[in-house]
Amino acid sequence: MSSTGLHQITEEVHHTTHKSGNYVKGNRKYLDQRLKREEILKLPSQPAISPSFPFGPYRFIDREYLIISYETDIEVLRKVVPYPLVPQSNVVLYEWINMPDSSGFGSYSETGTVIPCLLNGEPVNFTLQMYLNNEAPIASGREIWGFPKKYAKPSMGINKDTLVGRLNYSGEQIAFGTMTYKYKKIPEAEALKSLTKLQCVLKYIPDVDWSPKIAQLIGFNLCDIQLKEAWEGPAKLELIPHVNAPTTLLPVLKVLGGKHIKADITLPFGKVLHDYVESVGGQENAKEIAKGHRGEQGQLDFSIQEDVLRAASMPLIAPSFSKGPLIMDDREYLIFQYESTPEAIARALPEPLIPYDHNYVYLYFINASGSGLGEFHKLDMYVPCYLGNELVMFGVQSYLNSSASRTAGREVFGQPQKFGDAEITVCRDTLKATLKYSDETIAFATMSYKFNKLDPHKAREMLEIPMVNLKFIPSAVEGKVDIAQLTKMEYSDIHVTASYHSPCQVSLVHHVNAPLKDLPVVKTLDGYHIKADTIIKKATVAYDYLLDKSFIQ
Repeated sequence: MSSTGLHQITEEVHHTTHKSGNYVKGNRKYLDQRLKREEILKLPSQPAISPSFPFGPYRFIDREYLIISYETDIEVLRKVVPYPLVPQSNVVLYEWINMPDSSGFGSYSETGTVIPCLLNGEPVNFTLQMYLNNEAPIASGREIWGFPKKYAKPSMGINKDTLVGRLNYSGEQIAFGTMTYKYKKIPEAEALKSLTKLQCVLKYIPDVDWSPKIAQLIGFNLCDIQLKEAWEGPAKLELIPHVNAPTTLLPVLKVLGGKHIKADITLPFGKVLHDYVESVGGQENAKEIAKGHRGEQGQLDFSIQEDVLRAASMPLIAPSFSKGPLIMDDREYLIFQYESTPEAIARALPEPLIPYDHNYVYLYFINASGSGLGEFHKLDMYVPCYLGNELVMFGVQSYLNSSASRTAGREVFGQPQKFGDAEITVCRDTLKATLKYSDETIAFATMSYKFNKLDPHKAREMLEIPMVNLKFIPSAVEGKVDIAQLTKMEYSDIHVTASYHSPCQVSLVHHVNAPLKDLPVVKTLDGYHIKADTIIKKATVAYDYLLDKSFIQ
């Protein structure tokens, strides 16, 4: 096998010309089919080719709550409530919510901790942590408003005479709540008052160097409420310690009771109640503050504004991911190269990127583990293209099975990541790679096992090509965008431990929410099997769509 595609790509890296002025490289025939700046700024969410969630507001039918109130340690409570909020008392709410019919999101459940607070004397509810079982509302909740959501397996249901809520995180039950079923009715006015109360969350999105980019207290009021039933009664709550889901951070001293409410509601956009970055004089000042003492998890005091800016990610009390650099040891790649159509490739690229001279697409199946992220398996789709005169790989779409890695990739670098189940296996003389999305196999690729040795220097050169992503974070304020950037990230300290190339085959299946086949396989080219240690130290902003409106064609 000639490995022609890899040779062309790696040779391009070493012979890139850097001429000033106009772009001089690439297939310019289909530039008008690229994603335009105006289209990018009208996206509901990332990835551009298949947004994770639609535009709001979002309607929830038969939204069902189990809310258990309890007393906790007021001193601990004061430190986890972020400035300028203050706890209203030592009472905390632990909630389970079933959402069987949610516009744009489907059916899912969630659970978490809510703290009644005061903001300038006004009663509000602050959401401290949330755990749910659906990728779309995790992404939308975090990226629009700043809901502190992580992936887990909550459940809520009726068992004979008992309403039961459970939370499983990483295979272990860490929360268990029970309430008597339909014990005593709550007056309608009282139930509506609790649902219409101002809610607030803390939106924290890092910049590409892990410094604070967006740090805002966001407020919103549920609206268009149609109350269907509301009950109260005795309840019990059991919380179990877990390092990544600290439900016990606010210990249960005394359970006060439970509420069971069902209603149709609308979740609207919100408003900025406090901007932590602006309040310290802007992003450069916030970046300097963030360099200060971070403390270990749980040591920061969020009643101090500066400590909010020293957080790593949401939720502040148990960040979904740590600050970089990201160290990735023994990373295994199966890379499948194929030719697609020039029109499909152009449609996948945002301006100002220029399509490569050849219609190449790369599928990277990866087994990985990363510092602060744990183990995960993923599939990345890349298209080689030019940023100016520099050859880069643009991330079109990505699927992986880790909540921590998914949120880090989206929120720091803008990687176009969704939940999916990628897998690499060896079956006798064959390496197999598959991707399942919503339990359906939508990608299947094979290559011969360790067929031909590949020069490790060539493998390294391939991994050294910069990766460019479209980072898009919508605003909590309707009609606005917080971040719209092309980011450029590079692997460093690359140590290739094994590298092979071989014949391969690729098969893709159409799926509305995972449109790999939108870049159809015209001709399969080469397969590469690489193992390497790498580090991602930081990324840079290559282009900002909110600041620069001009493009050099």
